[in-house]
Amino acid sequence: MARRAQPLAAVPAQRDRLLLARIPSERVLLALILSVALVQGLLYLVIAPPWQHYDEPGHLEYVRLIADYGALPEEGTHDPALRREILNTLFATNFFRNSPPAALLSDDGEVWLGITQLGHPPLYYALAALPVGLINHLDIYTQLYVARGVSLLLFVLTVAVCFGLMRDLLPAQHPLRWAVPLIMALWPSFADVMTAVSNDTTAALVGSLFLWGAVRLIRRGWGWQRVLWTAGAAALGLWTKNTTVIMLALLPVALALAWLAHARRVQLRRLALGGLIITAIAALLLITTGDAAAWYRWSSGEAQPEGTLVQSALAPHGTGALLLQASADSPLRQLSNPLLPEAIPAMSGGTVTFGGWFWSDQPGQAQVGLRITSAAARQPSDSPQQLTLTTTPTFHAWQAELPAQLLSASYVVYAGLPAGATEQRVYIDGAVLADGAFPIVTPPQFADSAATGGSWGQRPFTNLLRNAAVESSWLRLQPWVEHQLFAFIHRSPSQIFAALLDWQRVGPQMFSLIVPVSVDSFTSFLGKGDVRLGNPIWRDGARLVFGLLVFSAVIGLVRSFRQTERTLPFALLLLALAATLAWANLILRPLPLLVGLDAWPMARYTFPAIVATILALVGGPWLLVPRRARGAALGLLLIAMLAYNAAALNAIWNAGQP
Repeated sequence: MARRAQPLAAVPAQRDRLLLARIPSERVLLALILSVALVQGLLYLVIAPPWQHYDEPGHLEYVRLIADYGALPEEGTHDPALRREILNTLFATNFFRNSPPAALLSDDGEVWLGITQLGHPPLYYALAALPVGLINHLDIYTQLYVARGVSLLLFVLTVAVCFGLMRDLLPAQHPLRWAVPLIMALWPSFADVMTAVSNDTTAALVGSLFLWGAVRLIRRGWGWQRVLWTAGAAALGLWTKNTTVIMLALLPVALALAWLAHARRVQLRRLALGGLIITAIAALLLITTGDAAAWYRWSSGEAQPEGTLVQSALAPHGTGALLLQASADSPLRQLSNPLLPEAIPAMSGGTVTFGGWFWSDQPGQAQVGLRITSAAARQPSDSPQQLTLTTTPTFHAWQAELPAQLLSASYVVYAGLPAGATEQRVYIDGAVLADGAFPIVTPPQFADSAATGGSWGQRPFTNLLRNAAVESSWLRLQPWVEHQLFAFIHRSPSQIFAALLDWQRVGPQMFSLIVPVSVDSFTSFLGKGDVRLGNPIWRDGARLVFGLLVFSAVIGLVRSFRQTERTLPFALLLLALAATLAWANLILRPLPLLVGLDAWPMARYTFPAIVATILALVGGPWLLVPRRARGAALGLLLIAMLAYNAAALNAIWNAGQP
């Protein structure tokens, strides 16, 4: 008979007795682990050069504005003198060695300091402002390192929370109770970010506090103290960072799992049926139909109430037409049709012709153009062409010269609100974008109902736009979802949802670029993402090991449901959901990829679930290693982590040298 897998929670009394005998008391272990975290954090705090973290100048500016004025600054507030003081130190530390330098003086009084952070929730900045306010008469460097010291304290507290969570999750003397927080403290990319001036530090702490409360709730059962703890931590996330919003989604899940874990009898069939019913109701509330496939809405938080695909008797090609509404609450709206990546290289440096049939419910104006990025200008540039609309479908076309080394291109239609009007409805059909110079006064003759190509000026052409005849539809989010979520995540949920449906375009980039970069940012990226353990052997090996560890964690989660201890599988399931949501948020961050990879998926956005991530990477292999070898495996893991940190610290040090 095959030997049964050892449960995660169990500690064999005989075979692991030598390992257990060497484990000190919990207080000693906690003191040792926190000491390691403190030393680790100090190393990264000191070795990292000034400003060599993500958006650190903007974060310190936010801290100083609170410290100087004793109140939360409004978005758009800035102190030119403070900015120049910080900017002077950026020049002194060679901050602009890989980018054009900013101007200390400007005609309009504006001083560039990178992306402003004033739109973020204030928790971290208010905490850091307390000590910085006491020394704001000292130089900027001193203030920077004092603020980093606040982050270091939050780092140590996060490791302590991880220790408490593991103590509530696993039985006494289980080696993972100390191994997981220790590995978390030693993980280079985590320690690097957690000693920067950054609100990712409070996000990690608050997220870990929520997960600890949720684990206690599931393991020990409902109690008003535990419910308040868990709900309070989830609410505190609203004051921390938008990456902690996932905790609000997990709160009802934690409450439900706590009830299920202690219910006397649970019928799986009824539970599954109830889950399906809840999912169906949620889908009906969140999702509807009626958008034109391959056409993306704008990113503003103000969604067009109607679908973008309508049936029109005036449509020149088929019965479908694209609808773009402009209204008083959103006077300028747009729809875009991004080209497939494989079409881009052939267009680089050449001429294209674009146009379509346009009309409106009233005389008015609209614009049509191409939104492009290139190697020479990575920021998207638009060149819209103005056209006059009537109530009759009319063909318009233009030619454009594209730059060499083109990276991305989209066909974009803009609708504005005519003077004195409260609404305008713009319709488009037979949109076309062809590689080459074609006559702009003669409309093309499409060879099929989908308008995929045909003859234009007696020359064959291929239409590079998808769903140009507007006959295919896909799902869309309800307008209220766009409005509510946009305020929290500062990205368009409608665009992300559309990108997930647009797997033809997004899928290849997801697996060839986004997922690998996401893993690399957790295993290899340091500093501002520009310091990397970039050896191809290390990079490819880290990706492979990361994938194997995640796979083993999934196996371990499934096995945990076979054991006799009732509440542990539910707690592990919650942690697995937290890690899944955090990493899904990271992987979805670059979407919709309308202008290339304009938002890099950096692993710091997963730090609210860092405990769950490290547990998956350590706990999964723990189950697969033979019991006799587990002590040696932990020893080898710690040695590997020390070597890993040595390489990381050396890379940071070398990057900071002149």
